[in-house]
Amino acid sequence: MNVKTPRVLVLSSAETEESVPLNDHFIAELHKRINGEIDIEWHNYHAIRVEFKQGSLRVWLAESGTELKDFDFVYYKSFFRHSEYAGVIASYLDAHNVPFVSSELRNHIPLTKLTQLSRLSLADLPIAKTVFMLHDQWPSEYATAVQSLGVPFIFKSTDGSGGEENYLIHTEEEFQAALAAFPKLQFIAQQYIENDSDLRVLIVGGEIKLIIKRQRTDAEATHLNNTSQGADAFLQPIEELAPEHQLVALESSRIMQREIAGVDLLFELGTGRPYILEVNASPQIASGAFAEEKLAIYTEYFINVVKSAQK
Repeated sequence: MNVKTPRVLVLSSAETEESVPLNDHFIAELHKRINGEIDIEWHNYHAIRVEFKQGSLRVWLAESGTELKDFDFVYYKSFFRHSEYAGVIASYLDAHNVPFVSSELRNHIPLTKLTQLSRLSLADLPIAKTVFMLHDQWPSEYATAVQSLGVPFIFKSTDGSGGEENYLIHTEEEFQAALAAFPKLQFIAQQYIENDSDLRVLIVGGEIKLIIKRQRTDAEATHLNNTSQGADAFLQPIEELAPEHQLVALESSRIMQREIAGVDLLFELGTGRPYILEVNASPQIASGAFAEEKLAIYTEYFINVVKSAQK
């Protein structure tokens, strides 16, 4: 009977002329000692691609197309330089019951849109289809983005806020210009959802307390609805948000374990389908639109929290 040789993937941050040969040597020495009982290969994080969709997170090796779920074990030899990326991969591995070391990555605090997207997608919450790879891989992958997402598509930094470093890409020239303008930033490419506004749903203490509708004034000049980018803001009665959409906002904050959150919801023109743009851990409180209303909500919340803690 043929016995399948276990496949092990070693992930390393090695990417320099000095460090890559060291990892090659490490794997070669392991192969000598395991005597063919295990098949081991190593890759750095530049070799990996990620695709996020509602209910689906896919991670694969770009060159071979091999999905990481096809390995029997994954060893993170190093990850601090790319800890956010490593956390996403760990969530994927857990979802496919692939054992890995180091288990501390299960407790990774989401720092950017990457780990947010991984948690929201695996929770089957509505997000736009998104592709990620490290910055130095993007310049040659415009066609990949177009094939996966269509044109135009959104191209934005993983930790941008207020609409900064956020582009609507129509051509490869626009794409390359965005990359060149921010050579040190990491970017995601995301399906463009046609819209004319979005909602900031303020959740405090696990309850929806305020909804701000944000609507851009010049749709031809920008695709952004951020008030910091000149959009108008209106208070929307909470009851005007459909109960099923309220549940989407509340569930997204619960998945992110954020008792206080600003959930940004966008609705597709024509279909009305909701999409979660982001679950902000520190939404604007004392600044931005309707600061007085937000401060009143937070004041009441903090008084109640402190009093409850003293009982």
